[in-house]
Amino acid sequence: MQIKWKELLLVSSTSIVVAILVSGLFALGVRLLTNAQHSVPGSRKGKAEDIRKEIINRVFAYLAFAGAVVILAGFLYLIINSADKNLNCQVHTFFGLDCN
Repeated sequence: MQIKWKELLLVSSTSIVVAILVSGLFALGVRLLTNAQHSVPGSRKGKAEDIRKEIINRVFAYLAFAGAVVILAGFLYLIINSADKNLNCQVHTFFGLDCN
């Protein structure tokens, strides 16, 4: 048995990069959502500046969460797609796709 070092390096480096990206986007989303929560008391009083801050922070927080989900789902799809053909065919059949 021989270790394929290039493939091992590719998989490990990709996993580290994806983990950093997903963790960073999730942390950014939590921070922006917290910032939005801090703007709520001012926005309830009708302050336009606080209303704008709350909306902007919430929108970008949800975009950060969505980005983390998309990156994670794409990475998982690549892992499943590169697995053996039987599993690949089962996943494609589950989603109603052709197994070619």
